[in-house]
Amino acid sequence: MSETKRPLSERINLRMVIFFGVILIPIGYMVYLFADTWRTHGIWDASDSRYGNYKKVDLKAMSMFQLNQFSATDVDIPAEYRALEGKRVMLVGEQYLRGSSRGTQLEFDLVYSIAKCCFSGPPQIQHFVKCKSMPGKNIET
Repeated sequence: MSETKRPLSERINLRMVIFFGVILIPIGYMVYLFADTWRTHGIWDASDSRYGNYKKVDLKAMSMFQLNQFSATDVDIPAEYRALEGKRVMLVGEQYLRGSSRGTQLEFDLVYSIAKCCFSGPPQIQHFVKCKSMPGKNIET
């Protein structure tokens, strides 16, 4: 008795394709996001009619490198982040205000997330971006 092999269209049904699609598409998207951030170090070229050309920077990716908290110098900061100096960048994060949060603020720290930061220990200096308002401009909180 020899059995003939059934065609592929009979061995795979639509329910199986939908099931694997529902499972694999979100996983593939997460892998893509991780790989893209790893490849670009969280720095992407962006353009907007309101802001023009700028670099969009992921604060979480930017703070993931190791840095000696006591003896580090600017040279210890990865070159891709040092290259951002003087360029127009967009950072999205949460404000960390020292002291009062009322009135006009001229300085603040920008962090990825105050609540989600630093599960591996105390906050590190590379987790904070010092921000100052432009001369003559106030930051209302």
